[in-house]
Amino acid sequence: FTTNIRISSHLCNMPEKTSTPPLISLLIVAYGAEPYLDETLSSVVAQTYPHWEALVVDGDSPDRVADIALRWQQTDSRIRFFHTPDEGVNGGRNFAARQSRGQFLMALDGDDRLAPGYLETCLRAFDNPAVKASLCQWQFFGADFPPSPLKYTCYEDLLMMNAIHVTTMVRRDDYFRIGGFDENPLLLLDDWDFWIRLLDGEPDGALVMNPAPLFHYRRRPGSRLTKMDDPQIRADFQRYMYQKHVHRYRSHFG
Repeated sequence: FTTNIRISSHLCNMPEKTSTPPLISLLIVAYGAEPYLDETLSSVVAQTYPHWEALVVDGDSPDRVADIALRWQQTDSRIRFFHTPDEGVNGGRNFAARQSRGQFLMALDGDDRLAPGYLETCLRAFDNPAVKASLCQWQFFGADFPPSPLKYTCYEDLLMMNAIHVTTMVRRDDYFRIGGFDENPLLLLDDWDFWIRLLDGEPDGALVMNPAPLFHYRRRPGSRLTKMDDPQIRADFQRYMYQKHVHRYRSHFG
């Protein structure tokens, strides 16, 4: 691999390029997702783009996630299951990335769904070599929450508020170049930090958001984001983000 790519020591190297269609690796952390994992994997199998692999990590889930994932693995060789200790959602994503073989990576939670054309639509954006991230608009299902369409405006706005969902496609070399996902448990918005690092110094066109609502995001009461209602936990999270990225905030805002 090229020596000018800096890769975190605990992440794997980029595979050799081939002339075959690019492989997309889906990083699926499925802790506690027993009631939903069948739906998630059904939506993956139904993709119009067939060159993918799904790496399912259960994180020592106490339910029957392992049984469900193993059943799918036996019926479709593109699905691979891993039983690991619980290292948090970002730890699980990084573990899956280290086992992956794709030229493109995408996180997918074990309770969400993809419309059939999702992978094909996201991949098409990378015909432009300047693109660093590609996603489709989301729509909610599950619990009754009002929809809130995402809109990425510019990097400065991203520093103030996340506007990119986690099921976004990135190049493998970019994933490892920035060190993958931060595994600190203080990160309540577990992907925001990733996008801040990935898009730093890039033009606004480096992120492509297709307006078609092809990502189906399940909203559930009691998710980890409800911790944001606790003022102390929220303050600790905000302090961590600012201290980690203080050079970026000062560069853009003084």
